[in-house]
Amino acid sequence: MEGKKRPVLFYGILILLTLVIFGYTLYLCLRPQPVASKEEPASQISTSSRTLEGKPSSQAEPKPTSDGRTGGTELPWWSMEEENVDNLDPDKPIVALTFEDGPSQYTQEVVDVLTKYNCKATFFVMGCQLEEFGDSTLYAFNRGMEIGNHSYSHKQLVGLNLNSIDQQIGSTNKLIQDLTGKVPKLYRPPYGRINQVILDKIDMAAILWNVDPRDGEAYNAQEVVDNVMEDIKDGAIILLHDVYQNTVDALEILLPALLEEGYQVTNVSQMFACRGEPIESNHKYYFLTDMGAVNCTY
Repeated sequence: MEGKKRPVLFYGILILLTLVIFGYTLYLCLRPQPVASKEEPASQISTSSRTLEGKPSSQAEPKPTSDGRTGGTELPWWSMEEENVDNLDPDKPIVALTFEDGPSQYTQEVVDVLTKYNCKATFFVMGCQLEEFGDSTLYAFNRGMEIGNHSYSHKQLVGLNLNSIDQQIGSTNKLIQDLTGKVPKLYRPPYGRINQVILDKIDMAAILWNVDPRDGEAYNAQEVVDNVMEDIKDGAIILLHDVYQNTVDALEILLPALLEEGYQVTNVSQMFACRGEPIESNHKYYFLTDMGAVNCTY
């Protein structure tokens, strides 16, 4: 009998210990948790919010502004304040210079000529070119030039599916933003080809042109200049390419000629801002007023 009682006693003790351990574990899991530490951060956030909301407007933190090169909060991107058009006279003739297909080995030379004559321009850059000549675009940006998007690899956007359009424009926007700290608001579709699908898809403004001197086909620099001066008028958007030595040489003649004729030479956004004209996303612009486009075949 004594031998049979020992296993029963042993198993009884084992069952009792198991129940005690299980009960204690269950207690730890179900007992109320302290809430003071969880409420503390919420209390601090709430206090901070109330302090900010109750702050007199005269003591509120000033809202930073930016010219696109200092990393502050951007103003409406076409506004006169951001574009700093104090040096431009809305009552005088004005034109916008634009360059596309770069950057290239000629871009810095183009920028130097523009700077020499205190002129500005918009550079519509290609993403694939940025990977090799990004420093040239940063050089232009740091000297007050405007940077726009000209797709990644110059594929004609008309006919591409929406995903491919996203890739062509979106990847280049990111490259520009990474380089300059500013998201571009303007783009130029390759070959000047655009339709309503593209306008609706790309949440930027499409900038075309109405003066095309065909600098890639011109026999010499003087021919480029003559072609510009033949068609130039107030509010013109001039198409050039910062990928030809011919264009660099033409600028040395063209800029003094335009200035002599009384034209102010600047970038697209400054030209519109100077006249108080907004540039809206999902719209296309050939000229400061309602003009037809000049088709580009190269």
